Amino acid sequence: MTTFSPAFEQTLHRSLAIANEELSQFATLEHLLLALLDDEDASSVIDACHGDLSELRRVLSYHLKAQLPAASESTPADESGAFINVISRWFFPERRPIVAKPADDAKPTESFQRVIQRAVIHVQSSGREVVTGANALAALFSEKGSFAQQVLLGQGITRYDVVSYISHGLVPEEQAADDEKISSLIEESSSSAPVFVPIAGRLHFEQTPAIDQIGERKALVEQRHSDLKRLCDLRANEHPEFKRLVDHYSDALARLGPQTGAYSLFMAGFDIEMFLKVKSQSSPDRERNPPLDADQLFATQSLIIAHAGLITLFPDIHSVTTELDRYRQMSESLDALRDRVLDPIFDQLSSAGQIFDNETLDVASEIKRLDESASNLGVPVTQGATSVKHSWIRGALGAIGQYLLKQGREVGKVARDSAVKEGVSHLMKHPDQLFAAMVSFLAASKPILLSLAGALEAQFGWIVSLLSRLGL
Repeated sequence: MTTFSPAFEQTLHRSLAIANEELSQFATLEHLLLALLDDEDASSVIDACHGDLSELRRVLSYHLKAQLPAASESTPADESGAFINVISRWFFPERRPIVAKPADDAKPTESFQRVIQRAVIHVQSSGREVVTGANALAALFSEKGSFAQQVLLGQGITRYDVVSYISHGLVPEEQAADDEKISSLIEESSSSAPVFVPIAGRLHFEQTPAIDQIGERKALVEQRHSDLKRLCDLRANEHPEFKRLVDHYSDALARLGPQTGAYSLFMAGFDIEMFLKVKSQSSPDRERNPPLDADQLFATQSLIIAHAGLITLFPDIHSVTTELDRYRQMSESLDALRDRVLDPIFDQLSSAGQIFDNETLDVASEIKRLDESASNLGVPVTQGATSVKHSWIRGALGAIGQYLLKQGREVGKVARDSAVKEGVSHLMKHPDQLFAAMVSFLAASKPILLSLAGALEAQFGWIVSLLSRLGL
């Protein structure tokens, strides 16, 4: 149930008491604003927006004395204190009225009443329950042309400033600086990570084009792959799993282009290398683990060498190898986090159909399959597989963070240009479908994201600031 904060209840008392002390017939917006200067919530907002409380008090007091014996900024209510008493009984049915009703009490003007009504409506529409002096201060700006509004604007305080501070704890200039800092941290964290761009309401993985012509190297790989595939076909019954991996490589190679398929080919080659590693570490057994013959081993090693020469032409794969180097430097800490944090986050990202397009989700599924391949081969998850996931997480979360900040700034500009209509706080959370999907994802994943930020602060510490920025 919506209520007044104790401080705001006292502010309403004080505004009418000020009017009564001045023997004013009406309690006006200026009386309310003067009382708000001593309200802990409203005064903190004014101070944050660089307002001068002492100067405001001096100007308002002078204005009110000049307006005696009666204020003229609006028509009074029909009954003395009627509006505030009705509100009091609605919010506090067991308490005495906020304002007594002796015949000589000042009467709240209609504009006074409208400000309180707007404050109540705004709080209810934002899903909160307590009306404070800060809410009344924001609502006061809707009474255009009033002296109370003009004196605030004269100090450079706008409703946008007030609403921004109430919603995010920052005035726009500070918020912009804070956003810039978060954006810089995200960019630093996302360096050498996959790139995601918004297309048609979804994030799309955009492979960085190859840095050189791939035709000659691809032709060499195709030749060596054809030699290996022929040998595998001849011995299909001896090594069915190996034949499956070689066939999968064939499909990935066919899809490779200057701007497509590098991840798929890298992971297909990774599977073959991992198979060879398992074979070399296992005791040969004609029935359970028949060894590869010399021709197959030579053909496979030749393919891997040509494969490495081909994929090094792609910057995205270079990023993966950079990630692997980072991973090896901190492998112990990441191994401890993999099952508890990294894998769950990647699983959530790889199924976020409201955020990523189908093509991107397909690539994520292939990355996820690396673990399944290891399991099928009976080996633990390798550092390479985890480094691919880790790189993908950095790129995906970085793209989400950058998109949210960019759209938030755009909404702020629109809100400022339209004099900040009611509901700007709602717009900040739902300016478009992709934005809303991202916010929902972050809200649902908050506990594990905070664990990630705490465990790997250098790379993901910015997530804490982003969640706070969004009010999550």
